[in-house]
Amino acid sequence: MERSRSQLQQKNVPEPSAADGHEFSAPASPVVELQPVLSGTAPAGAYRTDAKGECTWVNEKWCELAGMSCEDALGNGWQRAIHPDDFERLMAEWNGLPSGGGLFCSEYRYLRPDGSVRWVLGRATEEHDETGTLTGFVGVCVDITELRQRAVVHTRRIAPKFHREPTARELDVARLLAQGLQNKQIGIRLGISVRTVEAHRASLMRKLRLKSIAGLVRYAISRGLVNG
Repeated sequence: MERSRSQLQQKNVPEPSAADGHEFSAPASPVVELQPVLSGTAPAGAYRTDAKGECTWVNEKWCELAGMSCEDALGNGWQRAIHPDDFERLMAEWNGLPSGGGLFCSEYRYLRPDGSVRWVLGRATEEHDETGTLTGFVGVCVDITELRQRAVVHTRRIAPKFHREPTARELDVARLLAQGLQNKQIGIRLGISVRTVEAHRASLMRKLRLKSIAGLVRYAISRGLVNG
């Protein structure tokens, strides 16, 4: 069985050298070894940067997501693919990575030359050499456009139920306002504070997009909360 380097050192046995007819080289970076795989049909965009954050390599999926060629992405060219509305936030998050423990994770958009937009979830981590010196970053970005679109549709479906439908207490406040009671009187009637009465009234008016108390009174009458 081949002995490990540590075992050889413990037994004071000299390590094989080039002079003994053996050739040794530093182990390849795991990321370098993965690049041929990630360069092909990988489902996620992948990239590498130097220690300054300047791009040194991207795979084909990244180019597809960003709508940019590998050559155009090099250096700081990749930044041109970021949606203008996300750029400042993304740069602040990237530049705010803590030294020595940087794990980047963010959702942002690529704005492609044809005007289409792709949402991605991006993750990146630091790379270091054998001395612990930061040499760059390696990252991936996954297309989440369809997930975002489904979330928007779902939110629109539930919004009327959870955000637009008046509560029973809001309708009580509207009914008593329509009867001519003041906030203090309504609070006494319902057993709540004047501030809570005002909060219920303001919330109901926002939901109904009303701009005046008169409009709220008309609403209460139309709903049959009071006699007109």
